Amino acid sequence: FMPETSPLQRLRWLHTLKLLHEAKEHWAEAGETLMMCARTISDSISHLRQVWRPSRFSLWSDERRSLWLNTVGEEIGNPERGNKQVMDFADNYLEPTSLFAFSKAIPSSGKLPQPTISDMCRMLTKFTRQAVEQYRKEGGMEELAYLRLESLVKVLMGILDEHTSLGSISSVRGKQSFASRRRRAEDEASLRKVIETLSGEITRLAD
Repeated sequence: FMPETSPLQRLRWLHTLKLLHEAKEHWAEAGETLMMCARTISDSISHLRQVWRPSRFSLWSDERRSLWLNTVGEEIGNPERGNKQVMDFADNYLEPTSLFAFSKAIPSSGKLPQPTISDMCRMLTKFTRQAVEQYRKEGGMEELAYLRLESLVKVLMGILDEHTSLGSISSVRGKQSFASRRRRAEDEASLRKVIETLSGEITRLAD
């Protein structure tokens, strides 16, 4: 799974690997896997428009097109196995909400929404904090955690500089609408926030 096209599928695979390491109490390996998650996110931020997104099967979720959906489970007298429960399970299997908590609602087309920079920054913050916790469980891994976070901050600062430069060029040329400028400002604020958070973690590790 390439970060430029399918980072979310890669994150899902890495998250499963992390759970296996935790089950065996391999804390350092779990921490390294979480850092791989964070690096996958940082590598994908500049390519979010090209990220592949899966779709729901519309005939199983649109009651206007499939009038029989609300009758699922009636014959066996078990409302807990109706179509709503089936679709809740299917949606969570398609993309677990516990792992990807994106802010946008799913459109009527059924295609899952594109992740935003703000979404990815929140996930990156979560993964890096979990990674530091795993390193601390292992013990004696502070230096490695410091180096991993320092490298990640450098990458994010480069992304922020590039994002800011592109925004300045577009503003000078007058090619940005108000909505675009607002979204760009929100994206830059998210990048600055995650950089600040990681820098705080680095400072605590150094102490």
